Amino acid sequence: MIRNILSIIVGLLIAIVVMQLIQILGHLMYPPPIDIDVTDPEAIKHYITLSPTIVFVIVILSYALGSFFGAFVSTFIAKEKHIPHAINIGGVLMGLGAINLFTIPHPTWMIVISLIVFLPFAYFGGWLGLRIKAKRHSKNTSH
Repeated sequence: MIRNILSIIVGLLIAIVVMQLIQILGHLMYPPPIDIDVTDPEAIKHYITLSPTIVFVIVILSYALGSFFGAFVSTFIAKEKHIPHAINIGGVLMGLGAINLFTIPHPTWMIVISLIVFLPFAYFGGWLGLRIKAKRHSKNTSH
């Protein structure tokens, strides 16, 4: 039971770290204006309207890879219910992403795609992690 809860917590932490690293790289490649006031919603809205499409693609990529790797790692910690834990990670991330997407104005296409990527990538990460875990287990028990 504790390992299963721990798998979700660690998976979420891994996902957040992956997303942050990718978004930091995105900000390094396409830095926001130096003088932007991040506490001013209108300034943020203006910055977003001027941002190139690749900036949004990088954020979507961070959501997808964060979901994938968070779920992937969680399968190696969990004792059971690997795919449901992976989906839980994707669901929590989707909820947090929705808060971000609707709090800060984003293009509609980005909101739609962003909300679509969390669960499938979490599922695929959990599925792949489970396959690798099963192969390792079968190798260890056959020798």
